[in-house]
Amino acid sequence: FELAPLSRPTEDQKATTAAASNMLQAAPNPFTASTALTYTLAAPTIVRLELYDNTGRLVRILQDGMLQAADTYQMDMAGEALAPGVYYCRMTAGEQVQVLKLVRAGL
Repeated sequence: FELAPLSRPTEDQKATTAAASNMLQAAPNPFTASTALTYTLAAPTIVRLELYDNTGRLVRILQDGMLQAADTYQMDMAGEALAPGVYYCRMTAGEQVQVLKLVRAGL
């Protein structure tokens, strides 16, 4: 997986974004082949993205490390190797945790 900044926020955007920091989103959701995970960081921080199946088993670690820029990030998550079903993406950014329900649709 490759993670790349989408844009650099202005100071006004950073102030507005601070309240909405770490808003993890996925599109499309439900997905078949892949989905794009997008989130915004208000400040540089350590980010960990984990994918769990419906039983709570860790399927894969999508991101684990320091992101240096307060920015919006997007990564494509391939779904071909995943069985159809419900998954949960857990994002830990600093002290904040967010969980997003993902649905891998059947073909």
